Amino acid sequence: MSSQIKAYYQMQIFDNNFKSIKKTRVRRARSFVRNFIRALYTFMSGLGYSGINTLGASVNFATIFYGCGNMGLDSAYPSTSSYPTRGIRLGTSTQAVALTDYKLISEIGCGTGTGEMEYYGTWQSNQQITTSGTQESSFDIEAIYNNNSGGSITIQEIGLYCGYQTLTQVEYVTCMLRDLVSGGQTVNDGEWIKVKYTIKITV
Repeated sequence: MSSQIKAYYQMQIFDNNFKSIKKTRVRRARSFVRNFIRALYTFMSGLGYSGINTLGASVNFATIFYGCGNMGLDSAYPSTSSYPTRGIRLGTSTQAVALTDYKLISEIGCGTGTGEMEYYGTWQSNQQITTSGTQESSFDIEAIYNNNSGGSITIQEIGLYCGYQTLTQVEYVTCMLRDLVSGGQTVNDGEWIKVKYTIKITV
């Protein structure tokens, strides 16, 4: 069996008392975008390679990797900085995924206004290694959101934004995955949704 890296996603809906009312099946994510391979290339080779951040500007991954004080995802309620928050992001566009995508096409804002959802951070969990039978290693990336907008919102796209903060507190945020949600997922007013990405390597 050849070695492969794969991603999957799953969603779970909760009512306003946080009682689970729906869990989707696990779906294969097929949308590692160009930033992912450029970041991996830089990390493994030590050679500089430019990516595109979520504002559409060029960033040098080598500078980020070798001058950073913090890498990864937000684990708390997002700040209101000019850069989009790191972690799993939600959107409403049905535009097809392209390798050159550097952000979600129509991102759902953070808040309680019309069409907005409250973002409650992204975290990693469930790191596993299986060495018998089908050998694989995986971990989950999860995020929670609440709809207090006064109306229903249908999620049509999701993405994973990774952030890199330098020692001088300059933050760069890049999109590594963007997926269309099969059939869309509606979240009614007052409901919560948990979104989970699973990254898996098999040998």
